[in-house]
Amino acid sequence: LRVLGITTRSLHLFGLAPDGRMWVQKRSMTKPNNPGQWDTLMGGMVSAADSLPQALARETWEEAGLRVQALAGLAHGGHVTFSRPSREGAGAGFMRERIDWFWAQVPQGMAPNNQDGEVEQFALLPPDEVRERVAQGQFTPEAGLVIAGWSGA
Repeated sequence: LRVLGITTRSLHLFGLAPDGRMWVQKRSMTKPNNPGQWDTLMGGMVSAADSLPQALARETWEEAGLRVQALAGLAHGGHVTFSRPSREGAGAGFMRERIDWFWAQVPQGMAPNNQDGEVEQFALLPPDEVRERVAQGQFTPEAGLVIAGWSGA
C-alpha cells in the first residue's frame, strides 16, 4: 500500500513505569524502515481485518510480550496523520498514515520481552531523556510525532 501512496493505519503504545519513566524499544537492524532507531514501547500496523483493540492486543504481544489486560489505565491518547516519501518500492513509495496512540502503565515487576524478532532491546528512560533523543533524531519520525502529541508539544 505504501508503494502506491494509499493511506495505512498504525498504532503506538506508550508504556509508563509507576515512577514515570517510559519504556522504549530499539528497532531491530533487520527492520525495512528505520532499522536501529528508537521507538515507543510498541508500534504496529492495523490490518483491514482488525479493529483497533484487536491490533493493539496483537502488536503489544508480538513486540513487547505484554497482554493489554495486564496493563493499568490503558487509554487512547489521540491520533496524528503522517506523510513522507518511503524507501519501500525501491524508493518510489509514499507513506500516508493515521497513527492512533495509546498509553498505559506497565505494572511494577513487569518488563517487555520481544516475541517476533523486531526489537533489538528495551530501555526504561526518563521522559526528558526521551524528548532529548527525539530532538537528536534517534527516534523514528512516527515515534517523534506521537511523543510530541503525548507530551502536549
